Amino acid sequence: MKIITHINPDFSAMNSFMKSVPQIFADEGETLKKDRNEIKVIQHGQLRLCIKSFNRITAFNRLMYSWFRATKAKRSYRVARRLEKLGIDTPRPIGYIEVYGRWGILKKAFYVSIYHEHDFDLTAVLNSNNDDQESILSCFSQYMANVVHPSGAWHNDLSSGNVLVNAKGEEDWSFSFIDLNRMQFKRYISPARGLINLKKLTNKPVFLALMAEQYALAADKREQLYAALLLRENFLFSLRRFYRKKVLRKFKPHK
Repeated sequence: MKIITHINPDFSAMNSFMKSVPQIFADEGETLKKDRNEIKVIQHGQLRLCIKSFNRITAFNRLMYSWFRATKAKRSYRVARRLEKLGIDTPRPIGYIEVYGRWGILKKAFYVSIYHEHDFDLTAVLNSNNDDQESILSCFSQYMANVVHPSGAWHNDLSSGNVLVNAKGEEDWSFSFIDLNRMQFKRYISPARGLINLKKLTNKPVFLALMAEQYALAADKREQLYAALLLRENFLFSLRRFYRKKVLRKFKPHK
């Protein structure tokens, strides 16, 4: 078995810990999520670490990640470092670990970052009825229009659970992005294109319209037009997802 580690130079003292992650991950820490991948919080000295284990890797992807394509852990680290340079918040990256077996075939990969303390995620905002709901969604839409998309950052998996929220002051909020391995960077993202990036966040028309209008205001565009555009894109996305799941159910083995 071969273990490859890459560490952020700011955390070079953690080299031995990083090499131990494949051995200790199963038995230590607090599990935050366990399905296709597993996410744990592990305390290391004064640092509270968030470690993501990419578990279910298909046979095809094992070969691709081994020889042709960067692993999800490596991509997550690279994206996080680039976001830092752009001034876009994300949990501070520490590094990644790749475990290879016989013939250099990838077995597992881990991405390690500092655990990002947060008040809640955007899912909690969308599913609550508190007085700050409109303020948070407005701030988030403006942040996407003014900072994230103008920098060229495009989150291909921009779901509400992948946005962490913290209160900065009265009606002022900060946002941090997680689950970075599918994020890309483009030369230019037009306001109309950037707006479409919000289509997965919720199926509630009122919230979609609010976010679209705030995005339009930040981009100096027509509010009603942008609201209609985002509602349409959300409807088409939901329709495609419905039929895709319907087709997949037909091929699912019966118990």
